[in-house]
Amino acid sequence: MTANACKHADTHRGADIPRRYGSWQSEVCDACGSFRARDHRGNLADIDRWREWRPASEYAAAIDDADEG
Repeated sequence: MTANACKHADTHRGADIPRRYGSWQSEVCDACGSFRARDHRGNLADIDRWREWRPASEYAAAIDDADEG
């Protein structure tokens, strides 16, 4: 199932996504593994590329890269 075909109906909180200052929480789709970022109040990230669903193949790098965001 591709990220575009999935409705992302069931999600869970994943690992934090490091930033230069602080972090975001990740929201991970149970069905396809795609993810997006939320702030620690539950709002979607304020940067477009993190607000949209990203492919599961990018998840490991996103939670390991402190220079993102």
